[in-house]
Amino acid sequence: MTAQEILEKYDTLAKSAGDGEAEHFLAEQCTGYDEAAPEDLTGRAALYNELGGFYCAAGSYEKSETSFNKAKELLDGSAELRCSDSRAAVLENLGSLYRLTGQYDRALEQFNAVKEIYDEVEVPHELYAACISNIGQVYLDAGQAEEAEEFFRGALAIAQTEPADELMMGTSLGGMASARLLRGDAAGAAELLRRAGAHFNVLGGQYTEAGEYFITTADELEGIGNEGA
Repeated sequence: MTAQEILEKYDTLAKSAGDGEAEHFLAEQCTGYDEAAPEDLTGRAALYNELGGFYCAAGSYEKSETSFNKAKELLDGSAELRCSDSRAAVLENLGSLYRLTGQYDRALEQFNAVKEIYDEVEVPHELYAACISNIGQVYLDAGQAEEAEEFFRGALAIAQTEPADELMMGTSLGGMASARLLRGDAAGAAELLRRAGAHFNVLGGQYTEAGEYFITTADELEGIGNEGA
């Protein structure tokens, strides 16, 4: 089987047979594919990246880090792949893992490495905006509101490039609102939340609930401000 066929079978197992069987299959295939196709660095990395994602979702963070780092090691060994979408995806997953586990400096290192790749390789602007937003989110989690707002504002500017990305615009504005609130600016946060909610409402469907939540939260923040006036 090719790496893509292995991933397709894994996806089928995950949906039908449960996590235990899917994990066993994918872990075995990672080792087997290393031996069967040592030259396919991208395919091998994709398998380890998927395994890392499985472990992360299961809360097995050490195993997840080991798998992601194996994928990164494979791609780092090729000058051609060091600036590839595949490597960016692995670094993004590592960054998300480190953010999840509160390792903010390490998370920033990974997301900044993704940004370096995107600075070199042309990618859809929504991907670049998401990368900048991820950096902002790490700063927000770390309690660094000014830095967070700066990156969310940068993500918003990129997302506004035609064709505009409503989802990332709403997400960036929501992040800016959280940064404002962290700085004690409830009125500023409420204004940004209303703008964020409007973008989610434009998207409709599954995003309507998020849009309503942002607007309701804005109402609550304005109510608190009026009580204190």
